[in-house]
Amino acid sequence: MHWMLKALVYLIFSAQAIAGTFTLEGRRVAVPTLERGGMLYFQLDPVLSALGLLREPYRAGKGFQVTCQDRLLVLGEDSAFIILDGEIQQ
Repeated sequence: MHWMLKALVYLIFSAQAIAGTFTLEGRRVAVPTLERGGMLYFQLDPVLSALGLLREPYRAGKGFQVTCQDRLLVLGEDSAFIILDGEIQQ
C-alpha cells in the first residue's frame, strides 16, 4: 500500500498527468483543477478520498500530513518540498 504515497507524490507534482481526472482500479475520478500563473493546480481531497486516505494538520508546522500504513507524507503550504518518511525531497 506504500505505492499510494508514491502515486500521490507523482500526482501532486505532475498536474499534466491527471488533466482533471485520473483512473484508479478501472474507475475514473474527477478532480477539480485551477490554473493560476500558467500552472495547473488540483484539489487534493478527491484524490485522497479515492485512495482511502485523509489529510491531517501537520503537528510540527504549517501544512498537512498524510499517513498510509507506517509511511508519512508531509506537504507544506506554498512549498516545492515535501517530507516523505522523514526525508526532505524536492
